[in-house]
Amino acid sequence: VLVSKDDIVENAGGSFRAKTLYLPEGKKPLILTQNQVNYYTYMIDGNGDNLPDQNGDGFASKLILDSSGKLANEYVDKNGNTLTGEYDLIPILNSFISAHPDFSYQGAKAIISVSGSDGLFGYRTNPGAKQWLKDKYDLEVENAKKIAEALRNDGYEIACYTYDNISYGKKSLDQVQDDLKKWKDEVTPILGNVDILVFAQENDLTENTPYSGDKFNALMNAGFRYYFGFCQDGKLWADVQDNYFRQARIMVKGASLKYNSSWFNDILKPIEILSSTRGTIPQS
Repeated sequence: VLVSKDDIVENAGGSFRAKTLYLPEGKKPLILTQNQVNYYTYMIDGNGDNLPDQNGDGFASKLILDSSGKLANEYVDKNGNTLTGEYDLIPILNSFISAHPDFSYQGAKAIISVSGSDGLFGYRTNPGAKQWLKDKYDLEVENAKKIAEALRNDGYEIACYTYDNISYGKKSLDQVQDDLKKWKDEVTPILGNVDILVFAQENDLTENTPYSGDKFNALMNAGFRYYFGFCQDGKLWADVQDNYFRQARIMVKGASLKYNSSWFNDILKPIEILSSTRGTIPQS
């Protein structure tokens, strides 16, 4: 059953403590995150004009609100037709919860993480896009704001995936501070304050517990209080400190499903998911 971070830990006046979670018998709590819900230009543009087309890589091109006001995706098919429907996690998850409402505890959905360097949710809100969007840029920003509001109203939470999709653990303090500044200057005006950080590049700030040091202080000063790092060995854990919450996460991808299938024993069966028609899956 999906739960939110606030179901797991209580933040009262900046002081954190673990909460007791009561679920129906047989239910297991699950925090679901989706990385980089940006629909990067390189994924959807096959002819170099920065717009989605049939020569893209087969991904949805953006999040939208459909004619009934529900979250959906736009998708350009192989014939160049722009379709609206369930072409990525969010509308698929919403349909599943509609059919199985007991999968969501008190309306909880997923944590949606975004970077900022190529826009948000498929809208090119990054300053560099002004050069080719011209007078359409402001509309992109307004549409991204509407999607952020709709996500939150629908039970989703929004997280930072760093601005430039970089590993904070491997970068210098100056590089981390520069990335945080770009997030504050370019993304915060659109999304508002975000207190969740999902570490990029399958990494973490450090393997040590508790966090400490100048880079951690920079993250705290930037307003982040909930940290989700990469689980290196499949052993999930959560750490509640006085002033922040930290949790490991497992990446659901072809390589981990095939080569580390035991990681998922408690939540799904990889053998039922992996397709025999798929090509070779690299180990990393």
